[in-house]
Amino acid sequence: MSVFKEFEEGLKYLITTNPRNSSKNKLIKDWFRDNFNATGRISVVNEAKQAYNRAQEQLSKKDAEHVIFFITDPAAFNPIINKCEELVYDSLKTILFLNYRYDGRDIEFGEALLQVLSEDKKLINFYRENIPAIKIQNIKIDSTIPVAEKENKYVSCLEEDDEFLNLVIDLHKDGYSGVIFSGPPGTGKSWYARNIALTLSSYVYFVQFHPGYQYEDFIEAYRPNESGGFKLEKKTLLNACEVAKDQTNDLVIIVIDELSRTDAVRVFGEALTYIESDKRGLEFTLASGRITSIPNNVFFICTMNPWDKGVDDLDYALERRFAKIDFLPDINQFRNFIDVPELSERQKQKLERFFYLTSRNPNPMCRIGHCYFKDLNSIDQLKRLWTHQLEFHFKKVLQYDDKEFSKISKSWEDIFSAEGDA
Repeated sequence: MSVFKEFEEGLKYLITTNPRNSSKNKLIKDWFRDNFNATGRISVVNEAKQAYNRAQEQLSKKDAEHVIFFITDPAAFNPIINKCEELVYDSLKTILFLNYRYDGRDIEFGEALLQVLSEDKKLINFYRENIPAIKIQNIKIDSTIPVAEKENKYVSCLEEDDEFLNLVIDLHKDGYSGVIFSGPPGTGKSWYARNIALTLSSYVYFVQFHPGYQYEDFIEAYRPNESGGFKLEKKTLLNACEVAKDQTNDLVIIVIDELSRTDAVRVFGEALTYIESDKRGLEFTLASGRITSIPNNVFFICTMNPWDKGVDDLDYALERRFAKIDFLPDINQFRNFIDVPELSERQKQKLERFFYLTSRNPNPMCRIGHCYFKDLNSIDQLKRLWTHQLEFHFKKVLQYDDKEFSKISKSWEDIFSAEGDA
């Protein structure tokens, strides 16, 4: 098969395979490796509003020499070029922005721009010979300016083929009013809630429930005004609904962290009935007398620890409107996080054994997530994690079970014992 035919087959596979298929980019990545001895990434951009996140997804990891953006919406062409200019890095050699049309059999290339940061004659010649409308632009990086060093809290860091992202998309299509991410602390619930929301929408509201959070914080409330009287103010839900009515083609997302930390049914009030999919758009009257409705394009992403005391008080009427997604301690994520060169293989095995012991503990309050171990890179950090966080956690949840606490504590100490280094 010719180099171009392999390229074309890789593109067809990318755009026709299930979006949830985590290997849909593999053919193009292999194509870069096998034909150009290089690393590559590719992303499909279906609409202009995806441009910001797609650029971040592909360039923030700084792990590819060549990147392709395969663009179906011409309106996305300039926005994604502009965003990529902010994110280039030293090892990046080329970025190809390529408009295309696909009729189910053949791919037709349209407008194309190749940005060249570092010369790669073989690949550049391939693009020039096989993409007729290509324009080539040489750009330089000012290496004195740090580019894309920090995660922007308003930009998603998710890949488009992320499993949880695509599950939420499917559940939204199934008609659920929202989703609840449920799992022990440290399993990535809040991180995923934020990043999925930012991937799916440009209109995102973040709130955190707590014991003092009330209807007046979420729906509406009277507040003193300058004349000495009171005015009725819209709060998070009503503000989100107002935006959703104006932006009918966009999803508006409300992220609720710690859903079970307060009386959620009281917080939602009259709106609880009308967040259900078959009652969207129906007008109802709030306690103040205000008439409102909840549009179809408002979606909720919530997080909760299933072992919080407030979980038992969650009204069934609220829970049944939301789909549940379990977030569990993940041994593979744990292994990805552990990067402590000082640890011997034997110590790493014992650390894994400790994680397994806690994450599968019969007492659900003992289960801790893999994110506790994120960004640890020294033995001293590991020891401080136990002394200043984990030990307090286990003492609290096992205050009436000294035997189990001793078992967990010994498992931790064994990691650093003399025989642990053997």
